[in-house]
Amino acid sequence: MNILIRNIEKRDIESVIHLLQDVSKFEPGKERYSCIWRKFDSQNDACGVVAEKEREIVGYGEIFIRHNIRGGGIGYVEDIVVKPIFRNNGIGKLLLDRLYSLAIREGCYKLSLQCKERNIAFYESCGFNVSGVAMQRFLKGDN
Repeated sequence: MNILIRNIEKRDIESVIHLLQDVSKFEPGKERYSCIWRKFDSQNDACGVVAEKEREIVGYGEIFIRHNIRGGGIGYVEDIVVKPIFRNNGIGKLLLDRLYSLAIREGCYKLSLQCKERNIAFYESCGFNVSGVAMQRFLKGDN
């Protein structure tokens, strides 16, 4: 399968937001896409990547790089998603490999993510280990 992994571009936002419905049912209105893009793109510590097959966006993932008080870099992976008909073809791993490379390039000492229990085996197959307990508190809406 010929898959191109590349950085997200503004023209990809509608496809990516549609893909992300598989992760969360929050879907902003199309009238907000330009504003959402500007906010995402203006961040120096964020990078989104898409998986593209024959000009179709079939996967997405993003990373945020933060630095703790001791100076260590941490990469936080968010929103890994692959279109259902393209799953089990290594696309999720390709996305994670690209984000891993970005974290290495940025000097991170660890890469962290949260996932549903049903996805643990996939992330373990990509080199991640279960570590601690993740907790979250949503501030508004149904995220």
